[in-house]
Amino acid sequence: MHYTVERLKWPMDPNQYEKIYQFLLRCADRGYNEHFHWARFEWMMHHTYLDTENLSAVALFMDDKGEMRGLCTYDTSWGEGAYIVHDTDDEELLHRMVEFGGKYYFRQIIPNKKDAALIRVLEKCRWQEDWAGNHVLQMDLSQLPDAPVAEGFTLSAPDHVLDRLQYQTVIHQGFEDDSEMVPWPDSVFDPPPPHFDTALKVFAIRDGKYCAHAGVWYTSGETCYVEPVATLPECRRKGLARACLVEGMRRAKEMGAKRAIVLSGDPFYRSTGFVESSFYQDWERIRD
Repeated sequence: MHYTVERLKWPMDPNQYEKIYQFLLRCADRGYNEHFHWARFEWMMHHTYLDTENLSAVALFMDDKGEMRGLCTYDTSWGEGAYIVHDTDDEELLHRMVEFGGKYYFRQIIPNKKDAALIRVLEKCRWQEDWAGNHVLQMDLSQLPDAPVAEGFTLSAPDHVLDRLQYQTVIHQGFEDDSEMVPWPDSVFDPPPPHFDTALKVFAIRDGKYCAHAGVWYTSGETCYVEPVATLPECRRKGLARACLVEGMRRAKEMGAKRAIVLSGDPFYRSTGFVESSFYQDWERIRD
């Protein structure tokens, strides 16, 4: 099979973006790709910290029929590592993607441990496991737990009109960012990310104030994606984040999702009912 490389365009080209989205959506239910869900790419492309100067290093791999079969990308910050997403075990393609990642800009390649085909190619190309890694946890949405919201709080309705400044504030303070909060530019929301569904962004509210938030991303297929989950420091230990998260997943389930995934090993998720799905880990090139 002959493969060609197409570089990511910036500013975003809507046709190319849709091509990437459809490819990542198609790959979302393959366990070895679950650490780079389409929502992770969408979050990245609209993040205020996105490294836009190096986006031309992101590569789409196309087969000789014009079908996208692979994506080599970073996540927000260039040079921290390559994510190789693919829907074929063709070693010719995987070898080319590994060589591309190592040659152009990446210190590391970050495969999922379920990705036996890619790991074989990494070993043949003289890469080895590094210490760093992270968990992917999943929840079967047929087994959602009860998580009522605490007295005095309400959960935002699916048709809730998003307060952009409060949305940013609950994330900023919820992750205990000590830096001064600079309001996001209008470009973050105008236009909004193409698959950003406000109905799946759930807030715990008291007296009109956002106190906790859980974001869920879903359009179709089996898998919804959780990112981010945060609670204001003064509102913790009330079960607010759990209530938001369970409600967001319930809404995704009603839309057709079968499971939820989150890129975290935090005990919060395990106590909510998430279990281990996979693990992804940095690999680095062996130096002679």
